[in-house]
Amino acid sequence: MPKIVDRDKQKAEILSASFPLFASMGFGVVGMRQCARELGVSTGTLYHYFASKEVLFEQMYLQKSRQMVQLLVDRIPNCEDPEVRIDALLGFVQENLSDLQRMLVMAFDFRRNGPEASELLNQSFLFFRGSLQTMLGIRDVEEADRLLVLVFGVISRETLLSAPLDLSGFRGELQRLVRSDFANDVVN
Repeated sequence: MPKIVDRDKQKAEILSASFPLFASMGFGVVGMRQCARELGVSTGTLYHYFASKEVLFEQMYLQKSRQMVQLLVDRIPNCEDPEVRIDALLGFVQENLSDLQRMLVMAFDFRRNGPEASELLNQSFLFFRGSLQTMLGIRDVEEADRLLVLVFGVISRETLLSAPLDLSGFRGELQRLVRSDFANDVVN
């Protein structure tokens, strides 16, 4: 009797298992055969789900982005107080710093792959920005961009300098961005 495989589950498991592989080795170094070997599946199985390494990486990255945003959504309470939401965002960054750093490094590594990579990163950026806008009640897209750049900047600083994350200055800038957006709403 043939083995019954839940294809959606197997695909999701492959995507989840490929995150640490790409994070530790880098996009340019890992090949499909090595991926298959490291993930414990046949090369044929890998190609059944993903036409290329690029497709595998893109789907893995988007899945991880969605998971991170869901963690953020689950973390931020449904209340009007921006301070509570800022605390939740800062807690999220601290608790998930390692994965956020690895995602950022992988994004830059993949970006060297060519113009197609830019679209993936654009989708991911817009996804995170939209989620932050919703979570923090920011209506102005430019303010949301500044906020996301600030978050990525803090993550980058920690990644590049291996220096402890100081959230006190980060908190002040977050408060300014959130208050600025609310002030703009009142004026408009």
